[in-house]
Amino acid sequence: MGLEDPNATTFTQQFFNRVELDGSYIDGRWKPTVGINYSSIYRHSQDFPSIQVPFPFVQDSYFNGRRLQADWKNFVGITEDFSFIGGIDFDRSWAYSNVDGAQGWGTMAQTGLYGQLRATLFEILNLNLAGRVDFNDTYGNVSTWRAGASYLFAPTDTKVKASYGTAFKAPSLFELYGAGFFCSGNRNLSPEYSRGYEVGVEQGMFDRKFTAGITYFFNTYYNLIQCPPPFTSLQNVADAQSEGFETFAQIKPFSWMDFNFEYTFLIARNVTANTPLVRRPQDTFNIRGEVRPWDDVRLGFGVTQVSSRYDFNAVTGAIIQPSAYTLVRFTAAYDVRSNVQLFARAENVLNRVYEEPEGFQAPYFQAFFGVKARF
Repeated sequence: MGLEDPNATTFTQQFFNRVELDGSYIDGRWKPTVGINYSSIYRHSQDFPSIQVPFPFVQDSYFNGRRLQADWKNFVGITEDFSFIGGIDFDRSWAYSNVDGAQGWGTMAQTGLYGQLRATLFEILNLNLAGRVDFNDTYGNVSTWRAGASYLFAPTDTKVKASYGTAFKAPSLFELYGAGFFCSGNRNLSPEYSRGYEVGVEQGMFDRKFTAGITYFFNTYYNLIQCPPPFTSLQNVADAQSEGFETFAQIKPFSWMDFNFEYTFLIARNVTANTPLVRRPQDTFNIRGEVRPWDDVRLGFGVTQVSSRYDFNAVTGAIIQPSAYTLVRFTAAYDVRSNVQLFARAENVLNRVYEEPEGFQAPYFQAFFGVKARF
C-alpha cells in the first residue's frame, strides 16, 4: 500500500512515570502497595491540500492531555484458603484540543473504592466476589460487581470456570470536549454501562508443559459511545451486544522458553440499528514467544493479525470491510541489578501501512527504550 496523503504529518510526544512502594507485614499476611503515576501526551497533526487529498478534513490540530493517578492496594491473607484484596484509587485528567481554531478543554476526576474476597475450598474450587463504587465528579456515584468460580478436576488436570459481572465507563475528556468538525466531542454523552458473562474450560497436559483452553463470552452494552454517519460528533448507541469465543494454547518446552497462541472470534452488533459495530475485528490472531538465555536477559517476539472487521468509509460513510493487516514486534529486557532493568520494544517491525480506524493512518516502525528501578 502506497502513501495516501503525502502532506499529512503527525508529531507526538509522550511521557509516563510511576513511583510505587511495596510493603509486607505480619509474616506476609498484609501486603500494602502505594503508587502514584503521571503521564502526558502532546500531539500536533497537519494536513495541507495535495493532489491525492485536495480537501483534507483537518489542516492543523493540537491535543494536549495530562493524567494524574494514585492508588493504595492491600492484600490481606485471612487464612491459607481465604484472602481479601481492597483499596482506593484516584484519577484526575486534563485535556485541551484545537482543531483549525475550534477549541475544547475540560477536566474530570474519579475516586474508586473496591474489594475482592477470594476463597479456595478443598484445593480444587475457587470462588471470588468483587465490588466497586466509583465517585465521579461529572456523573455521580456508580456501583459495579463481579462474581466468578472455577473448579479443577485434578485426575485429568481439567479446569472449568465461569463469571458474571457489571461495568461502568465514563466518557473520556476527548470524547466530551474534543474540538473539530469530524467526530468531535459531545458534552451530552452519557456513561457506558455493560453486563456480561463468560464460561470456559482449560486443559493441562504433560505436566503443564502444554495448556489449552476455550472461553465463550456474551456482553450487553448500554449507551455505547460511537461516531455514526455523518461523523460530525460522537453519540450514544442505545443498545449493543457482543459475543464470541477466545481460544489459547501455551507451550513450555523448556524452563527458559515459552510460546503462546491466541485466537478471538467476535460478533458485535448495534442492536438498535441492526448493524455491525465498527472497529471490532471478527478475527484476531496473536502469537507471542519469549526466551531467557540467561537469568538476567529476556528476548521476545509477537505477531498480531487483524482481519474481517467493519468500519465506516471516511468519505462516503458507507460500512466497509478494510484490508487485513499483520504486525510484528520484538522486545528485550536486561536486569542490570536485582532492582534495575533496561528494556526496549520495537513495534510494526515490517513497517506495514494500515489504517485503524479507517481514514487515520497508523504509525510506521516505532522503537521504545526505558529503565525500571525498584528501591
